[in-house]
Amino acid sequence: MKKYVTRHTSQDCTCSHVSVDEARVQSIIADGGVPLVALRKTKSGHFELAVTKLTHHTNYVAFSHVWSDGLGNPSSNSLPLCQLQLLTYYYEHLETPGVSSRRGIVNWGVPRFDFRRMTRDLKTRWFWLDTLCIPVGEQHQDLKHKAINQMAAIYAGASQVLVLDSRMQGRQINEPGLEACELLARTYAMPWMGRSWTFQEGAIATMRQIQCSGQSFDPGDVAFGPGNVWLKLVETGNIGAKAVVFVKMLILAARVSYHRSSFEHAVTIISPDIDIALVALLSRPLKDAILEQFNVLYTLRSGDPLTSYERFVLCWNALRERTTTKKEDIHLIIANLIGFNPSVVANLQNPADRMVVQLMSLPYVPLSIFFNPTIPRAHVEEQTSNNRWVPLYPKGGNLELEPTSRAQITLGLYSLRVRFPTRAE
Repeated sequence: MKKYVTRHTSQDCTCSHVSVDEARVQSIIADGGVPLVALRKTKSGHFELAVTKLTHHTNYVAFSHVWSDGLGNPSSNSLPLCQLQLLTYYYEHLETPGVSSRRGIVNWGVPRFDFRRMTRDLKTRWFWLDTLCIPVGEQHQDLKHKAINQMAAIYAGASQVLVLDSRMQGRQINEPGLEACELLARTYAMPWMGRSWTFQEGAIATMRQIQCSGQSFDPGDVAFGPGNVWLKLVETGNIGAKAVVFVKMLILAARVSYHRSSFEHAVTIISPDIDIALVALLSRPLKDAILEQFNVLYTLRSGDPLTSYERFVLCWNALRERTTTKKEDIHLIIANLIGFNPSVVANLQNPADRMVVQLMSLPYVPLSIFFNPTIPRAHVEEQTSNNRWVPLYPKGGNLELEPTSRAQITLGLYSLRVRFPTRAE
């Protein structure tokens, strides 16, 4: 982090940094609270960051970003004024959840109702950003860990979570020629989608939007176009229906090949109705993949005794191809997503111990975790060690929900022992 450079909104900007009242932020966290900040202009014309403590009736926006985009600061709780003004513009222009028409997002507008959040005004001037609200410096490690342990609750309690990614912030949602397929493909390819902490932030949020230039959008609201017979065929999800559209596409390709002189004017060959259906055919898997990442925690059956087990498997599979600056953060993220106490995990230094304490807390253990050769293990070089089965991090192949085992994991004097129940049991 020593070489990290906090970026301005433009290369030629030389505006000053604006800092929070760090003592106030530290005091709120030390008391078990959550600090929120807001940019305001003083009577003298200067800008400052106000700090308040989150209460049960405080609405706020939580920002989710990757530090590689330059919105971090490992040295102090401050950011350039230009960045703070941009953040303020973003959350002040967020569309309030409720009844809204999202016309203009790529192709078409659809009515949107969110009865969970129609009962209160969600406009706010307060926001939470890790760069400003998590203490920095070695002398504040305890407060830093305390703040990190609060992050799951912070993102879950936000009125909205706004995703910031530089690749999307530079693009207009309604720029000419931008189809739903391209917008969703760019969303899926965001660096934000490949990081572990941002997965937690997006999965825990009840409402999230992705910021583009001048406007934000919810991937779930991206429409493919006005309804027509071909689009309805694709929307049914029936393989036969999709085959009809695919055959039509082949016919179009044959026509273009036969009339090569018409290729430059292909728009006159392809019916708009068919074009919309083809966009939907290509876009649907992308949209489903994005929403699966966002909604992974909310597709589970609440109250089911297997919920923590299912969450473990789903989170493991989602995190295995994601990256994080510090490998040890993975265990905290898993604990947050499953619903375990992250403080207990954070107090353990050894990655094998961090993983085992969570496996011991599950009602079941996936058998695939023992027999997947691509998972990194503890003590792999010691073939006689009883600990060599212990997985260190999510990596390699997927875990399977079935079959399961009520394996008993017990702490021995020098090792961990795993006992599988016999058929008679």
